[in-house]
Amino acid sequence: MTTIISNYIWDYWGHFFSAEGVALYGHLKRYCYGDKDYCWPDINLISQKMNKSRNTVKKILANLEKYGFVLVFNVLNADKNNMEESPLFKIRKKVPFLPMELYEQLPTELKIDHDRYMQGIVEQFDQILNLDPSIDYSEVYEDVISKGTVVRKTKTPLELDKELRNKIKVLDREITEQDRTVWDMALTKFKKKVSAPSFNTWFKGTFCIKREQTFTIYTPSNFVSEWLETRYDKMIREVLTQIGSQFDHIKYDYLSYQREIERGT
Repeated sequence: MTTIISNYIWDYWGHFFSAEGVALYGHLKRYCYGDKDYCWPDINLISQKMNKSRNTVKKILANLEKYGFVLVFNVLNADKNNMEESPLFKIRKKVPFLPMELYEQLPTELKIDHDRYMQGIVEQFDQILNLDPSIDYSEVYEDVISKGTVVRKTKTPLELDKELRNKIKVLDREITEQDRTVWDMALTKFKKKVSAPSFNTWFKGTFCIKREQTFTIYTPSNFVSEWLETRYDKMIREVLTQIGSQFDHIKYDYLSYQREIERGT
């Protein structure tokens, strides 16, 4: 049986876990096959495999628990007068991205590598479906339907692309020169506050529209919108306030219909 560990753990979480922490996480995860996310591993056996003392393994385990990758539950057997048995380990199988406070603790070179990694993920969402204008796709699709029954559980790429283009047209008519000016000023300040790779990854292709007292910030994908909201919301609010914009709320929306990949894989 093969145990797969995300490269994100090796490359970035490993800075905080240490190599021993990644190795122990791998040993624990190997017992969580299929949909299982818990196990009762033999710590003595694992310590021998890692060539570490039991106490050292426990210290590494405490570090994994500190970052939320492992939860340890002590088990008492009621049938044996509540005698303590081997602990139950609940393992985090889906790998989260580093929170901003840990990202800021990365060495400069590793930060740059992390920015490059994230930019690669974002670029997967940054592709709007391109249809060949020399072909009338609606006629092609209608021709397919006429020759048989078509059952669709989800919208076709053509329908999704049409919805996206219509949304862009509506927003393009709605956005004002004031909106453009405000966001251009904000982008200028963002460039001074974040690294160039981070700026290109998270702020490229964004724009905003103010409706009454609410700013809606539009991004190329849901993934980028969530990242701005969870990582940069405070900075965005501070910058908009600094340039004299008055608002009560900030919302985040996106243009892409691309399906998201699982985070951290």
